[in-house]
Amino acid sequence: MKEISISPKISKGELVRRLGARKGERLSRATKLKVAGLTEALSGFLRPVVHYETRPLARTTKSSIELEKGPIFRSRKIAKSLTGCTHVVCFIATIGQGLEARIRERFEANRLSEAYILDALGSVLVEDVARQFQEFIAKKCAMQGECVTLRFSPGYCDWPLEEQRKLFSLFHPSRLKVHLSKSCLMEPRKSISGIFGIAPRDDWQHHTPYNPCTECSAKTCSARRAPSAAMYAQ
Repeated sequence: MKEISISPKISKGELVRRLGARKGERLSRATKLKVAGLTEALSGFLRPVVHYETRPLARTTKSSIELEKGPIFRSRKIAKSLTGCTHVVCFIATIGQGLEARIRERFEANRLSEAYILDALGSVLVEDVARQFQEFIAKKCAMQGECVTLRFSPGYCDWPLEEQRKLFSLFHPSRLKVHLSKSCLMEPRKSISGIFGIAPRDDWQHHTPYNPCTECSAKTCSARRAPSAAMYAQ
């Protein structure tokens, strides 16, 4: 199991969306001031880290992928998306427990707007950790003539949340900074797990990458990718 520490950045556009603003809307002056004050104190209690494993892809069927030495992940959309890949990167990313404690403190003190903003900030930050991690792997792959696919997380598309257990089985529990509940939810909450594939660039030049979001009617899904986004890096 490998680890990498990443310093997350706040996407203002994504934060505005997470706070419920409609497209084109701006935050009020009062909200901006609260965001600025809460953001300033973030660095003191964030502990961002990504645990990851890269495994050879042993077999792909129409509805599943099998890693070398297991496990088998069952998802038609993932199987189609990773066709032509040689390896699969499995990861668990988190920003740590610190933010959770601050959110609870605000709720208990009835400072609900601050708790809500902190929760939104946490979602934006952990998503950026996952994004930067995939970008880091993509750059390394590009130097070796490879590219990476879109990433997928248990509970999205047609990949059952229960398969989270299989993903976690790849990591040594005593070294993980993230734990799985009986209902397959992660603790700390601001964590992301997932997989993405690695494929030879030359092979994919003659391959039409697949983006499952083009077939989905859930237009407001937070994980929705643009129609043109079928490979993360080329």
